[in-house]
Amino acid sequence: MIGGTGCSTTFRAFAEERPGARWREHVGRHWPRLRPEIADDLLAVSWRAAVLDFELPHLAPIYADLAEESGVRDRVFAAYLTHVDLPLAVVSGRQATAGRALVRNLELGLDRYESTLWLSRFGSRRVLGTTSGLWGLLDGMNEDGLAVSLTSGGTLRHDLGLSGPLLVRHLLEHCATVADVDQAMRGWRTSTTHDLAVLDAGNNRAAYRVAPRTPTRRGLTQHWDSTAEGLAAMLRPPRFRTDYATGSGTLHTAVYRPAEGTATFLWPDGSRTWGFGDFEPAEIAIEYRQRQHW
Repeated sequence: MIGGTGCSTTFRAFAEERPGARWREHVGRHWPRLRPEIADDLLAVSWRAAVLDFELPHLAPIYADLAEESGVRDRVFAAYLTHVDLPLAVVSGRQATAGRALVRNLELGLDRYESTLWLSRFGSRRVLGTTSGLWGLLDGMNEDGLAVSLTSGGTLRHDLGLSGPLLVRHLLEHCATVADVDQAMRGWRTSTTHDLAVLDAGNNRAAYRVAPRTPTRRGLTQHWDSTAEGLAAMLRPPRFRTDYATGSGTLHTAVYRPAEGTATFLWPDGSRTWGFGDFEPAEIAIEYRQRQHW
């Protein structure tokens, strides 16, 4: 909800290994406003599913389970879940490594923010992360000790391909180290330009830029030696922003500590930590105000 001086939302955290009742609630909560206005015909839905199956065959069965268990019988929904050629959503904010943590400030229009942390186990490892596109992820971590975050890159070019949030999901489902990510990033067919920050439990770090029809570029993350120093910098302007009325406010700061298996989320009025060994479902009311920062 957006008001004259700020806005509010409810941040939810839930654990469900395979799609079930919590997944259906999640879909029911967000799908009505996420639904694109243009409807695909049956041929287009089949084509999108075929693209997903060809590019990421290991995720195709998960997609099928998600579609079936959602209870939604809408071909637009089925097409949307593939994350093939999704409508462009700009994900802003800063991301960096600090000490042995990955720290990210998320900026996103509140109408596109699902404000949900999901702990799942679709395959061989548990994954927790902030959802986007219902089952894609904007940031997250797996129990092997890999953390990944995503922002939009420097161009708004859009092409046929897979979404950035699906890439984050793919990496966390199937990689354990930065070296694994190096392999997985080869040939990724992206629909838009994205920057990713990656940190593993061995404190190896890397940054990547993926863009349509362009080879993936690899570099290093912005880095602070101390987690406390990096977090303090991320919680101050200009890295922390409060222009919520224009969609340029920091919605959350996430601190992923992959070696410890914990994720701490910070908002202007509080914080909460979740982990693979201690995950409590939650519903947290969040109030955002203009010009408010630590």
